[in-house]
Amino acid sequence: MINFGDGGVAVVTGAAGGIGLGMTRAAAARGMAVMMTDADGERLAESAQSLSDAGHHIAQRVVDVTDPTALVALARETVDEFGRVDLLCNNAGITLVTPINEITLEDWHRVIDIDLNAVFYGVRAFLPIMLEQGFGHLNATASANAWRSDPMQAPYNAAKHGVAALMESVALDLREMQSTVTASVLNPGPIATDLMLRSLGEDDEIRTEVHGLLNAGMDPDKAGRIAIDGIVEGRFWIFTHPLIFGTIRDRLDAATTDGSLPPELDWPWEELFASS
Repeated sequence: MINFGDGGVAVVTGAAGGIGLGMTRAAAARGMAVMMTDADGERLAESAQSLSDAGHHIAQRVVDVTDPTALVALARETVDEFGRVDLLCNNAGITLVTPINEITLEDWHRVIDIDLNAVFYGVRAFLPIMLEQGFGHLNATASANAWRSDPMQAPYNAAKHGVAALMESVALDLREMQSTVTASVLNPGPIATDLMLRSLGEDDEIRTEVHGLLNAGMDPDKAGRIAIDGIVEGRFWIFTHPLIFGTIRDRLDAATTDGSLPPELDWPWEELFASS
């Protein structure tokens, strides 16, 4: 169990909307002060103001998470502002829905930089502070796509698999160090965010179609509560939709028997939406 509450300080990247805003609200509801960061300054200001107006202790910074020096500065500014940092939620993310043969190098690097490299940059910036304090928790948002890839999302799939592996490595290294600092990884299923509308790529029809599908998913505030509750409860693997376990097991069964990639393998969409 991790004791977050009054006096605790959280930092959330990609906090202006979606799961990041949901995690911010969940942390604030527990009495934590929150440093909200996002690349969209206008949207961030609106979200931060609404939480401040509700009586929560909120600060905000416009931050490019692909800039390692910006994250080091954010860590320093958080301690200057609040005196400590208990929780880092590396949540900022972007996606791309494009066939593998049409992905540009620019789009590939952009998705990997935001979804994977920035997680390492965040760990690198905040872990020294937490080790010096003697406490803290590092969380990152991966995806159900860390466990089974979807078509036409190669860089997103690769990044999210990487996030899960990175955070497992962080947790194992901290265990070897016998550190009191801990780590976890969030694996969301379909969440009703505007991730697809803000995705890279030029196919507006596909972008709108996938957004419409995901819009039937879980409310991001609920996902945020599941994330923070899972961290508090001491889970490493945190899932918003346990119904995906069946598909994951089917994939692993195929991999460890005949080594196949079953063509019929898919998420149980109707059940997932019904459970959201």
